[in-house]
Amino acid sequence: MNMKLRTKFISVFLALASLVSAGGIINTINANRLRQNYTNISDKNTAALIYLEKIKFASLKIILAVTHYQNAGEINISTSNAQSRGQEIIAASQEIEKMLGEIESLPVGTEIRKLFPEIYQIQSQAAFKYQNLQLELENTNQFNSKKIQNLVQQIIEIQLKLIDLSDAAIKSEIAELVVEKERAQTSANQFLLINILFMASVAIAAAIMGLLLAETIAKPIVKLKKAALSVGKGNLDARADIKSRDEIGILARTFNEMVASLKATTVSKSYLDKIIRSLSDALIVIDAKAKIQDFNFATLMLLDYQEEELLGQHVSLIFNQKETLRMLDINGSDSTGNSFLGSQETTLVAKNGKQIPVYFSASVMRDGDGQIQGVVCLAQDVSARKQALGALRKQALMFTTIYDGAIVTDLEGNITDWNPSAQRIFGYSKAEVLGQKAEILFRPERAAYLTPQVFDGIRRQGRWAAEIRFRRQDGSEGVCETVMVPLRDENGLMVGTISINRDVTDRKRAEAELQKAHAELEKRVEERTAELAANNDILLEEIRDRVAAEAALRKSEARYRLLAQREALLNQLAKQIRNSLNLDTILGTAVEQIRHLLQVDQCLFLWYRHDDNSRCWEVVAEARQPDRPSFLGVYEVPEGKTGAQGLAELDIICEEDLATAKVPEMQELHHHCGLRGVLAQRIRATRAVEEIGVVAAAHFQPRQWTKGEVDLLKAIADQLAIAITQASLYAQSQAAARSARDRAKELKQALEQLQQAQTQLIQAEKMSSLGQMVAGIAHEINNPVSFIYGNLDPAKQYIEELVHLVELYRHHYANPVAEIQDYAEECDLDFLLQDLPKLLSSMQMGADRIRQIVLSLRNFSRLDEAECKPVNLHEGIDNTLLVLQHRLKPNGSHRPIQVIKNYGNLPKVECHASQVNQVFMNLLANAIDALREYEEKLGPEASGFPRTITITTEIVARSSKLTRKDPITPTTTAQLATIRIADTGPGMSEEVRQHIFDPFFTTKPPGKGTGLGLSISYQIIVEKHGGNIKCLSTPGQGTEFIIELPCQLNYSPAKKAYTT
Repeated sequence: MNMKLRTKFISVFLALASLVSAGGIINTINANRLRQNYTNISDKNTAALIYLEKIKFASLKIILAVTHYQNAGEINISTSNAQSRGQEIIAASQEIEKMLGEIESLPVGTEIRKLFPEIYQIQSQAAFKYQNLQLELENTNQFNSKKIQNLVQQIIEIQLKLIDLSDAAIKSEIAELVVEKERAQTSANQFLLINILFMASVAIAAAIMGLLLAETIAKPIVKLKKAALSVGKGNLDARADIKSRDEIGILARTFNEMVASLKATTVSKSYLDKIIRSLSDALIVIDAKAKIQDFNFATLMLLDYQEEELLGQHVSLIFNQKETLRMLDINGSDSTGNSFLGSQETTLVAKNGKQIPVYFSASVMRDGDGQIQGVVCLAQDVSARKQALGALRKQALMFTTIYDGAIVTDLEGNITDWNPSAQRIFGYSKAEVLGQKAEILFRPERAAYLTPQVFDGIRRQGRWAAEIRFRRQDGSEGVCETVMVPLRDENGLMVGTISINRDVTDRKRAEAELQKAHAELEKRVEERTAELAANNDILLEEIRDRVAAEAALRKSEARYRLLAQREALLNQLAKQIRNSLNLDTILGTAVEQIRHLLQVDQCLFLWYRHDDNSRCWEVVAEARQPDRPSFLGVYEVPEGKTGAQGLAELDIICEEDLATAKVPEMQELHHHCGLRGVLAQRIRATRAVEEIGVVAAAHFQPRQWTKGEVDLLKAIADQLAIAITQASLYAQSQAAARSARDRAKELKQALEQLQQAQTQLIQAEKMSSLGQMVAGIAHEINNPVSFIYGNLDPAKQYIEELVHLVELYRHHYANPVAEIQDYAEECDLDFLLQDLPKLLSSMQMGADRIRQIVLSLRNFSRLDEAECKPVNLHEGIDNTLLVLQHRLKPNGSHRPIQVIKNYGNLPKVECHASQVNQVFMNLLANAIDALREYEEKLGPEASGFPRTITITTEIVARSSKLTRKDPITPTTTAQLATIRIADTGPGMSEEVRQHIFDPFFTTKPPGKGTGLGLSISYQIIVEKHGGNIKCLSTPGQGTEFIIELPCQLNYSPAKKAYTT
């Protein structure tokens, strides 16, 4: 009995175990197969969905890009903007072709592969359209041309078709994924039921076999059941936590993988949401009841709403135009058979009630069965475009309302537009002249040369203005004032002309009538004059009698007037002698008054000078008629001509005609000078025995001199004698005073030169001592620095070897003794190994810096370059700046000073390097002092004050004479090196600027300046190098010093001038 029961038990147990084993094996195989199938389909569908979404996004980008060309008629698109849009289209097209290549690699037989040929064909059509569009855009800049607009519309339609086809493929893939999900769910439920039955059998057997067997099988099944129920309720994060390696564990792992694959299918929806929310234009999704279902971030930015304020609201909240609401009413619309509902310009209502103009388009959104779920709306803000259109309308209104006629032509002279005023003036309607040549408004013979003249004037002067005669449509002619200017595109190229024409026909007609009336008046006046001339013969006799009487009276009056003028002239000369001791002024007044009083062609004052070696006549003052020659100058008397002495010693010369004079010298004077009548008077009192003064009145025609004229000349000669005597005495006293002043000036100059020489000697000794000290310091510093610098590299190598040795110890002896380990922690060995190379690098940088400073000190002192030789001025400036570097850095309350170098291409300049460096040092130190003092003066307000020193160098070619005392020497072109040192300090007044180069002149407080820096700089540049230094300064605008040095020192300091 027991054996049978045991056998039956064993048999039943074995049968049950075999049944459970077989069922477990079958379940495991089915589960693995189902998991594998679902995994393959999920991976395939997920990749396909991502590719399709990218194709849709790229198609939307292409539509947005080409929409800008479609709106080119309303918005001016620049060439750069058009090129940017073209690049966006090319990039999006390449993205679509890339995704199509990925789709082609998917397995054959899938839903997306069935639609692939159609998608590829549409993309090929689109690519062909893109190429045509690019070619048209390269050939023309007219974005609103009909051909371009047609291509843009075709591209939009192709892209919309591609989007619709992509939507269909997405729906097919999602449907296939749902079917597979349902199939997996059914299989999972079946497997769950089978597993429950098997687990029940196992549980019965386990109850017979024992509680331990029941416990090991029931609990995993319960966990798996709970996980399956949780997944069925939508919790895709639920997992069956079973760690066993038996069939139940395998089933649990398969279940977990199936749930993970199911969760991955939700990625595509979140990806699509990210694409929608990243669009720059407002995208709004409404459901079938016209309620707002979803939108992107651009919508919130445009309307200023919060997200919760829009969700679930009726679309009339943001759309207030009936036409737009009617288009969005998909329940009563007849166009729902198409995916695209249409596009229009409408307005969106913002939260604050503002009306925002937008370009609006809407498309129907359908589910997988083709049922309408809602509408997708895309709105683009066109406020800027509206403003541009408003400005264009204002310009068009001005064009049509001005009173003058406006005519617009292209470069070939064809009329492209004109306003109503032009129609009123010329008589042609706008339709009659558009496309016609502007020559129809003028006479043919005038139009042939007028058009080239107009365009030539515009190209050369930018405008053309003239009065032109025009011809109206009815054949009548008129006159208009025309001003013509060019029309240019955004690139500044001339594309046509616009002329403003004012009709002045009536005014010209009035002027012609006025001239005609004036001519008739002149004719009447001439006729009246002829009548009066006949009556004047009677009066002529009476007039002759009266003229004779008046002539006698005038002759008597002239005699008395001559006497009066004579007295007036004598009184004037006497008064001038008393008031002025300037002999040249007295003589000039005398000859001018004599010529005017005697009515002669010329009046002269001459000196006859003679000594043992030479004799000459000198004309020092003259008064003449404008058409007569001047005799001013010195005339040497040839050897053997003794008559000149006799003429000079004559008391008076009175000749009516030199041509018939008895004295040969008189006739010679006539032949050489052309004089005829001469009246001359010797001056009795002269300045020296060797000088004889003569005043002479001359005429180029024979002249009979009266006794009164002779007496007048004698009286004037007496007055001039007095004036000459007084002027001689005054000149002697002035010469004595001038000699004393010159002597005092020479003594003062000698004293100043002595002081300057002493100062220069002291300064030179100071600079020499300073140079020797600087050179010594540089040498002493350079020795230890060279020792440090030379040992850095070996020290660096030794330390690297020691560090490597420590690393080897740490690698091979990872566990050192406690004492070594404690000391390593105490000295922070890891930090030492890391910081030691940095420490050596810092030491090397410091040594390099010290060597640079030493080199700059040696270069600045230039003790080895005292002679004149070609040097690099830029090196001298840089060395000076390096020496002054500590004063340029921030110090306490002082902020840093910025130095701007604008170095030109200077050749080497022949100069004394140490002296020129001293000039740079003086000027830069003064600039730093000025900036620091100005900063202290401004106080808290100095934060916005620019602290800048600008150094500019360049080569200047200047023409100048090589010597000052040789006016015959031709000018040459000298190459000058120009150095400008400018600061942004307070500047200086004109009074201070005039004295800055004076010795011992300073504006600094006592003890802070000697006043010799700029004076010595002036002597170095001007006197020792033959250059020039000047100062430009304006109070409040800074100071600039300009130094000019000849590139080749061909200069003599003794002469202070260039020499050849």
